[in-house]
Amino acid sequence: MISRDLIRALNQEIHDGEGSRSCHLTALIDMALVPEDQRQEIAEHVAGDAHPLLMDPQLDALKPLGPILIGANGFGPAQYETVLAKVGARCAAYVNSWISSVVPPQELALHFSGATYAIGESNQQYLLRYYDPAITPLLYAHADREWVSRFFGPVLSWWFQDATQASSLWRRIRGRGRSDGSSPAQPLHLSTALWQVLESDPLPHRLLHTLEAQLPHVFDSTCGGVRLAQVEAQLNAGRRSGLTRHEDLTTYVIVGMNRSWSQRVLDRRWQNALDRAATGAETLNESLAALARASVKDVQS
Repeated sequence: MISRDLIRALNQEIHDGEGSRSCHLTALIDMALVPEDQRQEIAEHVAGDAHPLLMDPQLDALKPLGPILIGANGFGPAQYETVLAKVGARCAAYVNSWISSVVPPQELALHFSGATYAIGESNQQYLLRYYDPAITPLLYAHADREWVSRFFGPVLSWWFQDATQASSLWRRIRGRGRSDGSSPAQPLHLSTALWQVLESDPLPHRLLHTLEAQLPHVFDSTCGGVRLAQVEAQLNAGRRSGLTRHEDLTTYVIVGMNRSWSQRVLDRRWQNALDRAATGAETLNESLAALARASVKDVQS
């Protein structure tokens, strides 16, 4: 479901631009994040209105798992309503970003495709996930100003999800709104400073994928951003408890997602296991197992 606040903001933007410029609405979906059992159905639902962003023939094998823009013919309020109806009917939950621009969807897709690759300082070539809601605002704030100006040239507004543990919010990046910036964007050259900004800890993402695959019931939200924020909150709590090993942090997150904070605080065995693991003498899993065995012996005696 599309939030009312977002619809109101998009509606105002499209109507404000009517008459002075052509406004086009597109939805961006990263197909890699769509559940495997729904991916084909989503692809068929948007067929004819989807524009892949991975246009390099060498990436053809990745296209089914790549980012796409979903749009519609025309511009202004009518086009806006068509896109909302198309996306909202089946796949609003998987939208990474809503983008309003001054160029049609197919032209916008061609423009963004020029930023598929980033170039490292030694001329290595990397795939750039500029469409990731965690990456887009970092690029806007820290990338080379000329590149930012060109990349966001045809964009009026780029709405992306910024999630907390409780909910996801839609935040806006304002573009230049100029059609003369719609030729393919240039590859981004990664400086050491920008590389460091873009680097992220892979552990939260690995844990999120593990939990979604093996223990999906521990999540009370279907939003990927909210789920990731919940995992990161558990990781931070584990680190504050003195845990440093990935194995211990993984155990902490799995236990933490299954039990409430009050349950853990009142569990003396859990607190003892945390203290023992924090010393580094044994892992958290080993500490929990040892204390469980000791508890069984006490009961039997």
